[in-house]
Amino acid sequence: MVASKFFEASMAELTVVMHPLLLIVSYDGFRHNYFEKQVTPTLQKLKTLGTHAEYMRNVFETKTFPNHHSIATGLFPEVHGVLANSLYDPIYKRVLNFSYELWHQNENIIPIWRLNENSGEGRYSGVMMWPGGGFTYQNTLPTHLQNYNTSISWEERVDMALGWFLHPVTPANLVMLYFEEPDASSHIFGPESPQVLKQLAKLDRLTDYLHHRLVDNNLSDVVNVFHLSDHGMDTVTLDRIVNLTDYVDRSTYITSGSSPNASLHDNFSVFKRADIPERWHFKNNNRTPPILAVADEGYAFDDLFVYQDYYIHNYNITREQSVTKPLVDPYNVVGDHVSAPVVTGVAARGPRARVGARYKF
Repeated sequence: MVASKFFEASMAELTVVMHPLLLIVSYDGFRHNYFEKQVTPTLQKLKTLGTHAEYMRNVFETKTFPNHHSIATGLFPEVHGVLANSLYDPIYKRVLNFSYELWHQNENIIPIWRLNENSGEGRYSGVMMWPGGGFTYQNTLPTHLQNYNTSISWEERVDMALGWFLHPVTPANLVMLYFEEPDASSHIFGPESPQVLKQLAKLDRLTDYLHHRLVDNNLSDVVNVFHLSDHGMDTVTLDRIVNLTDYVDRSTYITSGSSPNASLHDNFSVFKRADIPERWHFKNNNRTPPILAVADEGYAFDDLFVYQDYYIHNYNITREQSVTKPLVDPYNVVGDHVSAPVVTGVAARGPRARVGARYKF
């Protein structure tokens, strides 16, 4: 692991900026309607004065690992191989959870931080807790790295990430910054709960802190910032749990993944691999299960069976209400006060050099 301290520096002390600087910030599980909760004035300000998409379409499965890796690689899961947070791999003949093998079905597929550094000419990457970022790609870690560690405060993460841009020897031109909320609280308390509203307000204050730190360190005119998320969240109650053992003898199959998908018709649909819809970009991979069961929206399978309501994501990506979320570019890569209709997770990767910063925070 490589981690850099936060360096207080003026632009006069920095190495001449040779490449566009890009900061990508992900808020896990930021639901499509959270802007309507009136607890995110900073994000709303960035959305209004900067550039934003009305929503961002997830990839299928709409889970944390597949979507973050699609953002990082620009590829659909059936290509990069991270089809779910956990999956059965026919080569290893076992279920893969968070591991090197999960993220490396094809060693030739690399995330943007490795591609950036491979391009040379003084390009350095920083990865702050991004899912999959703690593993080597092409036998190499990013120059600046902090593995997932919830004991590090959000403000410390911001300071460390911005410090990578200011590093006196290996200044980053690309930084990926990840926050686990509001997803973590949504799974426990529900996406519309008071606890999640508190997390949204906390994230908004953090966003304000981040942009003021950019200003304090003379970075606001040179760093492009994208705020985005990976998926939304929905609620499932006990009366909508589908018990697969009512349909199939559990001793006859292996399951992987979690609701609302079961890698295997009441309130759910079953697909053979060949029949999985092409628009999901999910079936053309040897990790794709031979049978896929997908619960209807608002339902889940018995892998979530505990005595409380359930809060899950990962429904059919054509159902935009439960899976969409914002993408905000406050520093106007595209232009002032611009609203784009929709972007996909695989399209979010490509950085574009901006003409100039027009918005002062």
